[in-house]
Amino acid sequence: MNISDTFWTLILTMFVAAMIILGTLIWLQITLPFFSTADPVSYSIEFVHVVNKPFMIAEVLAHVKFDDRTVFEQSIETSVTSLQNAQTTGLPSYLSSYLDKYELREYEIAIANGNNVIMSVESTESKCGDNLEGWCSDSCGVGRVQISSGSYRCPILYVPEGGAPIEKDCCKDDIPAYQSLPNPKDVRSCGPSGQGVCSEGKRPFYARVYELIWGTSWKYECEESRVDLGNPPECGPPLNGGNTRACCAPMTADNQVDAGIAVRAIVPLLYKQSVATLEVTAR
Repeated sequence: MNISDTFWTLILTMFVAAMIILGTLIWLQITLPFFSTADPVSYSIEFVHVVNKPFMIAEVLAHVKFDDRTVFEQSIETSVTSLQNAQTTGLPSYLSSYLDKYELREYEIAIANGNNVIMSVESTESKCGDNLEGWCSDSCGVGRVQISSGSYRCPILYVPEGGAPIEKDCCKDDIPAYQSLPNPKDVRSCGPSGQGVCSEGKRPFYARVYELIWGTSWKYECEESRVDLGNPPECGPPLNGGNTRACCAPMTADNQVDAGIAVRAIVPLLYKQSVATLEVTAR
């Protein structure tokens, strides 16, 4: 090997080493809490974007026509009578297919007259079960039980060699059914309105090492398809030996709004003495 080859080999080795070090530092900054120095500008942009989503959708729906009638016109007629009497039985499926064009993690559109919800359409990407009563998740956690995916299958986690595909669990929020399972954990309500339960949640494999080195607890995050309400004191030790520190609530539109991870736009539907609402919740 001549001097030129040695020189360029050294340069290439230094470049690769620099990329490895840079990649490691970026991974540490993203992953470990004590390296976190997130740019506040990016948060402000995302915040505005999330807040505007439901209002943007509501504005669009004011001009969209379905069966020669605007969505707002059909919504008013539905709120005064019913889907059948207003001849709007196709409205839910139309709204669902229309909203699937938007890149939304979760959404719900409801027509309500007071406390009476006349029509409700929600995203089904993470739902499962014959009646969409379950949520797809890597694990169910406290307060949920595994049910059959039924007509709405969950995504495949992996395919073992020579075996059948392994899907994510289909989990249903059902505390009484969970408590009837063998060896259930103690169920404790948590959250501002008691809408959550203390669950095991999930943590990265290096969390225990971090706790031993730094002497502080790594945050417990909720299982997939649950609203994460943090790690409140009521979920800490001695409850379940300190292993259910995540406060997790069902993934409903109301819980997402209460937790600040989704926003709801409410449009009045006025007709004579009737005051109904078209509610758009999105994240």
